Amino acid sequence: MLGTYLNLSPRAVPLATNAHGKPCISVEINRAGLKFNLSHCDRLALLAVTSGREIGVDLQGTLQEAAWPAVAGRFCTPDEWEWVQALPPETRAPAFAEIWTRKEAIAKAVGEGLTSRIFSIAVDPADWGMVDCGGGLFVWSIPAQDQLAAAIAVQQPL
Repeated sequence: MLGTYLNLSPRAVPLATNAHGKPCISVEINRAGLKFNLSHCDRLALLAVTSGREIGVDLQGTLQEAAWPAVAGRFCTPDEWEWVQALPPETRAPAFAEIWTRKEAIAKAVGEGLTSRIFSIAVDPADWGMVDCGGGLFVWSIPAQDQLAAAIAVQQPL
């Protein structure tokens, strides 16, 4: 896909990484300022490509009922945790998966990895539309297959 955008064969696309290990296209060949991000889960993949905007995507399976509370308790804001806990038990894991994919997409867009700063950003579970995370960063959920959650985050150029 990147080769198509750059008018190169796929093997000729020069990839590099930023200081935090996020894959990127080498500056020398990337005159269009393309940015991309890729996520996969099982046999599915989610790819996003932009021009001049940082991008992050995440695709995840819903965590097992026994596994998600430990992750959520560590990475949700207090309001997110309270919101998830108030849901009927059978909807908590999928709701947390929506929150988690949004946070992962944010982490990938800003290219910092899973830092505590990323997880302090509230992704507003009361409104599953686009969320303004501040600083020109926006995130929203993408419809996905059953038992999957997906999200995309885009950094507006300064």
